[in-house]
Amino acid sequence: MKIFHMYNESFAPLNGFSPLTDKQITAYLKTYVPILDKDFVAVVVNDEDYPVGFFFCVPSLAKAVKKSNGRLFPFGLFRILKALKENDSLDGLMIGVLPEYQQKGIPLLLTKYLHVNCLKRGIKQVILNPQLEHNHKVQSIYVDFDGTPYMRRRAYKRPI
Repeated sequence: MKIFHMYNESFAPLNGFSPLTDKQITAYLKTYVPILDKDFVAVVVNDEDYPVGFFFCVPSLAKAVKKSNGRLFPFGLFRILKALKENDSLDGLMIGVLPEYQQKGIPLLLTKYLHVNCLKRGIKQVILNPQLEHNHKVQSIYVDFDGTPYMRRRAYKRPI
């Protein structure tokens, strides 16, 4: 729960962001905790043992779902379970750092931990969720990696 509350705080300054409710957080915990692998979850805590930064990745299920034509039965479920164990791609679900800890190297610690584990586990690519194009703080994290943007997300504000 602390990490999701930190998520709310770290994303608050971004356009179009709506904080997660406790009900949504509980639903996310039920959905994602069973498929999380400790090698692909990075959390940095401060001196008081409070989380100040996090990065969650999960094995990509895209190939398994595509091969099963989006169906769980009769064989889709087995393909998905296999993809959770044996995979060369990850989906980067979320990354966040509390505002007062931004620009202090926390993302470097998070990505280094994940990078080492990706190499160890044979991961060849990490596909990140779309990033706001004006969110330069998060985009600067990946400058040292040979990444290619393939999607653009924009948020517009208009008074009603």
